[in-house]
Amino acid sequence: MVFIIIPVFNRIGLTVLCLESIRQQTYRNYKIILVDDGSTDGTRERIKTDFPEVDILSGDGHFFWTKCVNTAILHVRDKMSDKDFILHINNDTTFEASYIQNLLDFHEKYPNSIVGSLNYDPETNLVSHLGVYHSQWTPFIKQNFREEEIELDRLKGTDYLKTINIAARGLLIPGYVISKIGLFDEENFPQYRSDEDYGIRCQKAGINVYISTTAIVYNSRLNTGWDHTIHKVTFRDFYKSLFSILSTNNLYIRWKWAKKNSSLPPVYYFLDVAKLVGGFFKSMLIRRVLGKRLNY
Repeated sequence: MVFIIIPVFNRIGLTVLCLESIRQQTYRNYKIILVDDGSTDGTRERIKTDFPEVDILSGDGHFFWTKCVNTAILHVRDKMSDKDFILHINNDTTFEASYIQNLLDFHEKYPNSIVGSLNYDPETNLVSHLGVYHSQWTPFIKQNFREEEIELDRLKGTDYLKTINIAARGLLIPGYVISKIGLFDEENFPQYRSDEDYGIRCQKAGINVYISTTAIVYNSRLNTGWDHTIHKVTFRDFYKSLFSILSTNNLYIRWKWAKKNSSLPPVYYFLDVAKLVGGFFKSMLIRRVLGKRLNY
């Protein structure tokens, strides 16, 4: 059994497309758990009418991403065995009919692992989420590729990419991993980075973290989160993002990350903020001079 977890807040049109993709899957032994964190666009009513097979759980509008995921895991944990799976997907993703089966086939071939997906962006015709190796000493991380996005053809003949930090935009987690690692860290990372943190926790516990090249989700990066390397932003927007829980730039969350996942938190944090600010000005320059978005 695969328990599919989808956190949502509004964007009912995208959610419907995601659920329709699930209905088209060749693998049929699944159950969908949708956690609606206070949507105001009729999400709950539409899903109940058009997708009655979906279990709907409710948040209070302040669950944010991580508590939504944990709430769904707790909802099904007593029903799960170590041979079952959690599959987290974002509501702004779609996929081919063989997507779930591809993930399961990959895990059967490479057990003792959690399995992430490539992200194909129709805006650029490129794939992203190519693997990142966390360092406890510096935020200047190692990546499998220099670029953030590449052409899919460059991965021909490659079964997987190894990584430590993992994005949960299509993440398969076996039941035995849930039993061993537990829930996502909603206290430190309520909206962003709890998936990356989970990958680190798995790696420390001897569980491999892979990205399968045959598991592809379709998603425009412009729809996901707030990122100055992708979106057109002003200095005012950037400043506000430093204090927003809905931004990966949030300084307090970055300090919590440094405290939990680095050996020298003050040094790591200082370098991380310097990298963040430098990256913003670099992206602004590239946009204004070259008219492109940052791809580093």
